[in-house]
Order: sequence, then structure tokens, then C-alpha cells
Amino acid sequence: MPNPSILLNPSRSELRGSNAVLAGRNCSYEVYGFEGNLSIKTVVSGEAVWQTGKKRTRIDSGTYLVLNHGQRYDIEIRTPKPTQTFCVFFQAGFVEEIKASLTTQPLEDLRSTTVEFSGSPDLYGPVLSPALARLWNISSQGLLSSESGHEGFRDVAEALLVAQGLARDQIDRVPLCNSAAREEVAERLQQAKELILDSYSKELSLERMAAEACLSPHHFHHLFKQSYGLTPYRLLTDRRLERARRLLLEGHDSVEAVCTKVGYSSTSSFAKLFRRRFGLLPSQVRQESEDSTLT
Repeated sequence: MPNPSILLNPSRSELRGSNAVLAGRNCSYEVYGFEGNLSIKTVVSGEAVWQTGKKRTRIDSGTYLVLNHGQRYDIEIRTPKPTQTFCVFFQAGFVEEIKASLTTQPLEDLRSTTVEFSGSPDLYGPVLSPALARLWNISSQGLLSSESGHEGFRDVAEALLVAQGLARDQIDRVPLCNSAAREEVAERLQQAKELILDSYSKELSLERMAAEACLSPHHFHHLFKQSYGLTPYRLLTDRRLERARRLLLEGHDSVEAVCTKVGYSSTSSFAKLFRRRFGLLPSQVRQESEDSTLT
């Protein structure tokens, strides 16, 4: 497959025909009614809000959002400190060709079918994170048009396809015999997962999570663990600690402020959980961030 061109911050008309990266750093920014190719929305630091239809999704440096070809959306940034966005756009047909190279299906059959992805935040995070981080480093070094840039785009596309398969596996793990029922329950569980990911700074009871999924608390807890391999509270704790680590690395807030921002009222409890997870105290991560800024 020949390497398509890779563009950095192209015009809207140029964006449609190429693999591209849109990256920017702003405290205030907005675009309404944008329609583009298949894309992955990420934030290196800060946070931004994407809206598709009536659904508003807040993305920060720990979450991702995938939007399909032709899907219209708005983006808003309103932050006291600059937000750095990093959005990857795929040329039409590029991911389909990558998928064809990974399967035994006839190429023409795959080319004729547009690959569709769920637009749920963070669903792809664990798989996409390393590939996106490498592409971000390549982009920030001005190497997008090099062979490493093309390789980076292929890596991200492959990771996206792998993540799509994992998402399908999650649906299949819902312990219901009827496939239609599994799809419906999986969608409800995903809605609850999105609530957890977005509400990490607040108190969140099991009853509130279960209500989002329209399930009883015990039934919700069982199905959630069966589907995602961890309990709702474990996901909430993981989300809080990962977000805390990223905020500490950004270096804008004190340990106490970060503790509050991720939903903890006790700094000592927060520090114990953080050390158990990362092997370092929050203050040590904060100090490392300060030292790297000075050097």
C-alpha cells in the first residue's frame, strides 16, 4: 500500500483527502458543525468538550473519543490554562485497507464496507495509548512526513482495529443468551462506564451508577464485572488515580488541589492509594514534574 501524504493542521478541504493531524494549544476555542473523516480525539493536557447530536463528551489527558466518517460534531475549550489537543484523522479507506492486510477476507469485500467504531470515550485507551503517544512524539518532532510518521499512522490504525475487537468481546461476555439483549445491556453498561469516567471528581454511589444502566445495583455490579473484568468502584479508583498522576505531571496544581480535583477529601488516603498504585507518593511525582520543568 503506497504511503498517503500526512498533513499537519491542514485546511478543511485538504483534510478530507489525506491522513492528517490537527493539533493546537488554546484556553478558548470553538468549532461548530464540523464534519470530517474517521478520527481520534485526544488531549495531551487540559480538557475539551466534543458534542455529537445531544451527547456531550469531556475528554482530558486520560481519555479518547473516536468519531466516524461523516459524523458532525462541535468542539469547545474553556480552560484557565492552555489545553493541548492532538487529533488524528484518517484518509477515507485507509483503515479499511489496514484491516484488509490483517485478515484473510478478500480485499474488495473489505474496501466496500466502511469500518464503524463506537463513539464512547476511553473505550480504546489501554490499546491506543502507546501508539498515540508514539505518534504524538513523532508529530512534535516535526517528523510526520517521514517513514516513522507513516509507520506511526499504521500503528494507530492497527491499534484501533484491535480495540474494536476487544469492544466486541466485551459485549459477548455479557451473560445473556439472546444477542439482541446482550447488545442492549452492553449499551447500558457503557453508559454507566461513561458516567464513571466523567464523574471521577464527584461522589458516585453504586445506586447512581446502576440507575444510569437502568439495572438494580446487584445486577449491575455483576454484569459490569463480567463485561469489563473489574468492578465499577475499581474503575472509578483507577480513573481517579490515573487522572491525578497526569495532573501532577502537568505541574499546575498542588498535591492538595489534585486530591480534591479527583474526588478525594483525605490527602493521606489519597497518598496511600496513589503509592500503592504507582510506587511513588503524589508529592514525589509533583517534585519530579517541577525538576523537569527547571532543567
